[in-house]
Amino acid sequence: MLKILSSCLCGLLFATTAVSQWVQLPASPFTSSRLDDIYFVDDNTGWTCSGDGYIYKTVNGGTNWFLQFASAEYFRSIEFINPTTGFAGTLDGKVFKTVNGGSTWTDFTATLPVPPYGICGISHFGNTVFMVGNWSQNADLYKSFDGGVTWSHQSLNSLAENLVECLFINANEILISGLVALPQATGGCILRSTDGGATWTRIFNTGIANEYVWKLQTRNNGLVYGSVESLTGNATWFVKSTDWGANFQKLPVSLTVNIDAEGIGFVNDTIGFIDGYGIAMYKTVDGGNSWTVMQPNNRTNRFFVLPSGIAYASGSTVWKYQPGTTGLPTSTEPHKNAHQLFVSPNPSNAITGIKLITGFNTYAILEVYDSNKKLVMQLHQGRITSGTHDFSVDCTSLAAGIYHVILRTNEHFLTEKLVVIPK
Repeated sequence: MLKILSSCLCGLLFATTAVSQWVQLPASPFTSSRLDDIYFVDDNTGWTCSGDGYIYKTVNGGTNWFLQFASAEYFRSIEFINPTTGFAGTLDGKVFKTVNGGSTWTDFTATLPVPPYGICGISHFGNTVFMVGNWSQNADLYKSFDGGVTWSHQSLNSLAENLVECLFINANEILISGLVALPQATGGCILRSTDGGATWTRIFNTGIANEYVWKLQTRNNGLVYGSVESLTGNATWFVKSTDWGANFQKLPVSLTVNIDAEGIGFVNDTIGFIDGYGIAMYKTVDGGNSWTVMQPNNRTNRFFVLPSGIAYASGSTVWKYQPGTTGLPTSTEPHKNAHQLFVSPNPSNAITGIKLITGFNTYAILEVYDSNKKLVMQLHQGRITSGTHDFSVDCTSLAAGIYHVILRTNEHFLTEKLVVIPK
């Protein structure tokens, strides 16, 4: 009897030890910014793209990667409709296409009916391809129903201010997410079409200014998840639908920590992960009812989950998740912010200096909001070069109280408080 019990205990220990976990791929492409997107057509063949202007490909599940394309653009999104035909969007207003598996890429921006500000999200269903963007300017949708040969344009500015993500549920039902601002509504938003993209309805918004619904993912049984990126506050949220995106509910990840959430990915209906440009990745094992901290984080912008259960995450590097394998995330050096933001003197009732140090050329929006998250002033919007940039706020024109200086860039967002004291 004792021998039988011992054998059972050994088997239990083995079963609980051999758990699935993320592993950092040793040969992951290097980037000085971030690997913003990743796409796989099967368990082994995939592509990732970086803000440095590079597209990489793997044919052995991420064990090795080779550089396929280099340019001066900031690559934000990548999607393949089959092993040969793919699309890559940039934040510099250019879009590229390949018809040979990425061996060559062609800039087809000139064929679009309206020049894009940038393409943040791409999704497809069969030969139907939708592209949306971008996070900082306009709510533009580009549609192709012939595999990217011809394109049409649809402005969704009446429903959203900025668009980040696009997701096909089926041929007729599509979701788009981003940010909406007054007077339409406020906060992170989700738009839905049930007629193949002909018409759209804003079905959800978070109700809190300066929030985006950043990434979307769908699974079986009608489940759809979205990450909520909050520029202010001390909480992390996600959204969930159980009816294929017809209705959404905003749910907490943490009520005390804001991780600047961006990437979200569920490997099955219960186990999921949310990551961002903050200090941690969170994990759930009960479908999002509760979350626990996982360290270290990858600053993931995209989780990509395959039908086999194998998943990849692109961010600081590429991570891989393989069901039934053992392993722990490899410890990495802390990833410093690409840019820095300083407010001084603070508190102030006179002139306060805003110093922005950019690590490299990027696109930036620098704004000041009051405690009600209402825009007070915009200090900068547009391209900005690497280096130190000085701005100022005349606090004599502001009522006493707490304000937020918010920096939004291609790489990440930063927030600093500004306290205006009575004169």
